Amino acid sequence: AEYMGEYQKKIKRQLEANKMNYFTNLNFFTTIMLYISTYISANPVTIFGNDCDPQTLTELDLSGNGLSQTIPTELGLFTALTKLNLQENNIFSEIPSEIGLLQLLEELYMTATQVTGQLPSEMGNLVSLRILILANNALNGTIPTELAALSLLTDFDMSANQVSGTIPIEMTQLTNLKLLKLNDNLISGTLPTEIGLLSQLTAIFISYNSFSGTIPSQIGYFTNLDLCSFQTNQLSGTLPSEIGFVTIVGYVDFSDNQLSGQIPSQIGLMTFINSGLFLSNNNFGGTIPTTIGALTRSIEIHLNGNELCGTIPSEIGYLVNLATYVLASNLISGTIPTEAGLIVPLATLDLQSNYLTGYIPSTIALLTNQNILDVSYNSVMISIDSYTDYVCDSTKFCNSTWIPSSVCYKCDGSPSTSPSATSSETASPSETTSSSETTSSSETKSSSGTTSSSGTTSSSETVSCSETPSETASSSETPSVSPLPSRTNVNDSDCLSLSIPIRSLIKVFNSIPQSKYCFSKKNN
Repeated sequence: AEYMGEYQKKIKRQLEANKMNYFTNLNFFTTIMLYISTYISANPVTIFGNDCDPQTLTELDLSGNGLSQTIPTELGLFTALTKLNLQENNIFSEIPSEIGLLQLLEELYMTATQVTGQLPSEMGNLVSLRILILANNALNGTIPTELAALSLLTDFDMSANQVSGTIPIEMTQLTNLKLLKLNDNLISGTLPTEIGLLSQLTAIFISYNSFSGTIPSQIGYFTNLDLCSFQTNQLSGTLPSEIGFVTIVGYVDFSDNQLSGQIPSQIGLMTFINSGLFLSNNNFGGTIPTTIGALTRSIEIHLNGNELCGTIPSEIGYLVNLATYVLASNLISGTIPTEAGLIVPLATLDLQSNYLTGYIPSTIALLTNQNILDVSYNSVMISIDSYTDYVCDSTKFCNSTWIPSSVCYKCDGSPSTSPSATSSETASPSETTSSSETTSSSETKSSSGTTSSSGTTSSSETVSCSETPSETASSSETPSVSPLPSRTNVNDSDCLSLSIPIRSLIKVFNSIPQSKYCFSKKNN
């Protein structure tokens, strides 16, 4: 220890004097950490040559140096290594098979190292390995079945590579696994039912692959799961009700698949979801389960791009932490529940391309965080008396057949005499859905940029609603509208005013072709 202290002082003096070009003796080092080093790039150290004692070095960190050399086969001589970090370099070579000789290695980090080729089967000899991170590289081929021998493995990240084939059934023997990241690869095939053996998982990411088949009910064994991402695959069938047993969840993402049937009511048992529930762009049908109101910690809920019908459950008012609620491009009918105005953090409410009718509830005007309210391609109207925070002054509001003359008023409160205020403008909201702007469900969905209902695969598991949206729309009655009160602050006597309930952006009138409207703060 005394000798090392003196030697370290000598090294420090030499570095300060800028006289040291290379290390002359590294034999006594057990740990070498040269991560993000400007020195090593200018003065390469022969770590794997004669400078180091391979029986002494236990930790080596060369991350973030931009090294361009290949990984030398001499790496296999460093049998005492317990931690190796080579991430964020430019090593455009394969991982040598000699790495399998490092049987004491516990942690291996090679993220963004630019390694290529197939993972050597000899890595199955790293019996002490607990953490294996190989993300963001150019690895190809299949996952070696030999990795099943790594019984101590807790973290396995092979995301963002070019790995293909299927998940070897032997991988389900890694019962200590807590992190599994295989997203952004070319993996296909079905999910084995034995995946339930990985009951210690806290995070599973298999998104952006080509997995097919159904989601095994054994997913219910993931009782410790915190992050779950299955998005953008080709998974089909129903969402198993056993998902309700996954009680410890940060977020759940099954979006962009081919799932069908009804959303299971057991989804309400996942009360610890605190980030979001993402089920968008599938073929889910039936009604929205009222139990969704139990997800009181959730910040985001995305159910858009499905075939959900029925009404928006009033239990939405229980989602007191919700900031984003997206229900666009479905078959939802009825009115917007007033309980939506109880969600104080709500910033985005996207209900476009449905069959909603009636007026936007006045309670939504109380939402101070609201930035986006999108009810375009519906039959929803604005109740003039309810909103006074913002005023839009534009005669072009009444220059469209979509706007009934009953909602166009001059600034003095009298009805508008605009030439466009004809009988065609007084059509009920249900009649407006038959216009060319909102002709059919399939046209509406395609115009909003999501998958049209005509292009989805029908499923016998899809639950139909008892009342069709068209029947709901035609049976609705338009509430009466009171005249707009006089506004003495407006000088233009020909001005038409309409009050709307939004702070930043509203798309209520997006279904009007070539509509122009402006927003200005009241009394400004």
